[in-house]
Amino acid sequence: MNMKKLGTSGVQVSEMILGCWVMGGAQWGGADDNESIRAIHAAYDAGINTLDTAEAYNDGYSESIIGKAIQGHPNDYVISSKALNCHSKYDQLKAACENSLKRLGRDYLDVYFLHWPSHFYGGKKVPLEETMAAMSELKKEGKIRAIGLSNFSVEEFKNAMEVDRVDVYQPPFNILWRRMEDENLPYCIENGISVIPYSPIAQGLLSGKFSIDSVFPDNDIRSNTPLFLPENRIKALELIEKLRPIAEKYRKTLAQLAIKWVMQFPGITAPIVGGRTDKQVLENVGACGWKMEQSDFEKINTLSKDFWRQMPHYNHFFDTAVIEQK
Repeated sequence: MNMKKLGTSGVQVSEMILGCWVMGGAQWGGADDNESIRAIHAAYDAGINTLDTAEAYNDGYSESIIGKAIQGHPNDYVISSKALNCHSKYDQLKAACENSLKRLGRDYLDVYFLHWPSHFYGGKKVPLEETMAAMSELKKEGKIRAIGLSNFSVEEFKNAMEVDRVDVYQPPFNILWRRMEDENLPYCIENGISVIPYSPIAQGLLSGKFSIDSVFPDNDIRSNTPLFLPENRIKALELIEKLRPIAEKYRKTLAQLAIKWVMQFPGITAPIVGGRTDKQVLENVGACGWKMEQSDFEKINTLSKDFWRQMPHYNHFFDTAVIEQK
């Protein structure tokens, strides 16, 4: 497993990062704690030493599960976590970081992200300068090694960078969702900011395991997200059928192909890939150790652009509200 540098921070991550949202047990139809711990250990044995989590993942439960999994050797792992947008005030953010560290059983975070802008999800707007001042202080105190932003605009990046260096960006990005490509990605490339996108398999849709008839329980976030709306899912499934021959050419699964496409996309540092079980984790690792031919990459890129072009302009990756038509 190759290692990748994050911006100018000195932090290095594995070329694939294990996403631990599902391990919180909420919003993905539940999770088994023992399975989650086995998945973390399987990832480590396969060379994935980098874990991504957040206090939002079932009120910190994902962080607690990671804490159990890494007990006894916590510093063998590279760990990033994210602060809730309702913790954007100076004192709130510093307290949130301390609570995350306690749950993880660590003295520091390798990367600490602001998850969403303060005003999202009905939150009260807090000046980004105040939030970034707390981030900067946490870095000076050695509580965090690098600062990251997740679902933020270029304008917000610029404002944040006036206070302290942002080294990492974590957006949604996959064959079916390319919003960050027009503005955020060029800005990150120009400013040496590493990009570690989440949802490279599009919440599992690109695995080919779901049909138009697949139904998700109310406690599964996919029951109401843009890509899983029937009108978008049917078009996504048509695209997926066109990916099958390419996956078969490399003797890879659809999930492995989707991850590899993100890994090879210019400007991407390392994808964050979720895994509920050790079996899923090991399948995902199959995206490493080989290279897709450029002609196949471009073929997928064309299919991807055609799909993205006809998508309505949703508020964001998890919100089905349309703010404008493309």
